Amino acid sequence: MPISIRKNQENKFVGNLPANEVSGTLTKVKVSLGWIALTTLHGDFDLDLSAVLIGKETKELVFYGNTQPQYSGVKHSGDNTTGGDENEIIIVDLQQLPANMQEVVFIVSLHESGTKRQTFGKCGEAFVSIADGEKDETIYELDLDDFGSATVLLFGSVKRNTQNRWQWKPIAAGKNDLLEKITQQQYQVDTGKYKFTKEPQKKESPKFHFWCRHCGVKLQAKESTIGRSNACPGCKKTVVIERNTPPKPSAPPPPSTPEEYFNLAMQFLHSRNVGEALKNCRTAAEAGHAEAQYKLGTYYYAGSGVPEDHQEAGKWLRKAALQGHVKAKNLLDELEAKQKSPVPTLPPLPNPPKNQVSEEKAGCAGSGCGCLTWYVAGTILIAAGIPKELAYGIAVIIGAAVGVIMIYLLIDKFKKP
Repeated sequence: MPISIRKNQENKFVGNLPANEVSGTLTKVKVSLGWIALTTLHGDFDLDLSAVLIGKETKELVFYGNTQPQYSGVKHSGDNTTGGDENEIIIVDLQQLPANMQEVVFIVSLHESGTKRQTFGKCGEAFVSIADGEKDETIYELDLDDFGSATVLLFGSVKRNTQNRWQWKPIAAGKNDLLEKITQQQYQVDTGKYKFTKEPQKKESPKFHFWCRHCGVKLQAKESTIGRSNACPGCKKTVVIERNTPPKPSAPPPPSTPEEYFNLAMQFLHSRNVGEALKNCRTAAEAGHAEAQYKLGTYYYAGSGVPEDHQEAGKWLRKAALQGHVKAKNLLDELEAKQKSPVPTLPPLPNPPKNQVSEEKAGCAGSGCGCLTWYVAGTILIAAGIPKELAYGIAVIIGAAVGVIMIYLLIDKFKKP
C-alpha cells in the first residue's frame, strides 16, 4: 500500500512518514511522474522530474538537460512535455552507485512557471510516486495539486545509512522557486554547467488523406511529405504523395459472355429497369443461355414487359427444354395443352338414306293419327257420362293403339315402290 499524507488546518503536511519502514530492503527504486496535459492562456503545463546525486566529493543533477549522468546505475527516461501516465521516469540501481554516493534526492518542477504563471494547484491531476524496483510495489505517492502555489516539490530521497543500507526518506516540501535555484542553494550543485532552457519542440506535421492513382486505396501522409514518392501498400506501385480527391468509381466492363449478360439482366430487373433487363436477357438467350431462354419464354407467355405472344413463348421455351431445362419443359407442355381447342370441329353429316326418311315421315303421321283418335275418344266418353279421369285414361289407350296401327300401315305404304 502506498503511504499517503494530508494537510492539517495550518496547511502543513501531517501523517505517517515512516523513514525506517523500508530500511535495508531497497536495492533499486523507480520514481514516476505523470499529469494530464492542460492548456492555459499562457501555455501548456510542462512538468519535469529530476534527481540530485550527492556524494562525498561530487554532486550531479540528473534532469531534462542532463539525462545521461556519469553513473550507469541512474537512468532518466528523457524530457516529455505532453503529459500522461508515468510520463517521466528515473530508475536508480542503488547497488551500482559508487561507495562515496550518499544520497539521491528526487525533485518535481514546473518549467517556466514564472513566465506561464503556473503552479501545481492549477495543473489539475498530477502525481509523483516511488516504487521498489525489484518488487514493483509503490512505496509512496503524492498528488501535486495538494501543493497549491508551489512550483517545485522536494519529493523525497533514498539515503545510505551507517550500516551501508539504503532507506527511503519522504520530504514532501513545496517551494515557490525555480529548479536551478533550489538545487544550487539547498544542495550546492554547480548549476552553471547545465542548460536549463529547452529547445522549442517542433510541432508534428498534420496528416491528411489521399488516394492511390493506381488502385484507389485510401492512404495517409504528413503535410511535410507532399511531393515525395512512396510504395502503395495496396498495389505496391510507386505513388506520389499529393492532395487529391477520391477517384470516381469506374464503369464496370461490358459483359462478354452469355452468363454475364444474363446476370446483368437480373440486376436491371431487380432495379425495375425492365427495358434493359429484357434487352440483356434476349442477348443471353440468343447466345444459347438456357435460363435466359426460359425467362424470356415466361415473359412472352405472361405478357410481362412484352406483348403476350404464345408462339414466341413456345419458341424460347422449346429451345431451353432441348437443353434439359425442366421448368421450361413443364411450361411448354402446359402451353401446348392450352393451344388445343376444347371442342373439336366435327365433319359435316352425310345425307340420310331414303328409307330412313320414309320411316321418320311415317312415325310423324302415325303419331298425329293417335293424338286425334285420343281426343275424339275422350270427348265421346265424357259426353256419355263417364267420369273425366276415367274417360281420358281409356282415350289414351285407344289413341296409342290406333297410332301404332297407323304407323305400320304407313311404313308399309312408303316402302312400296
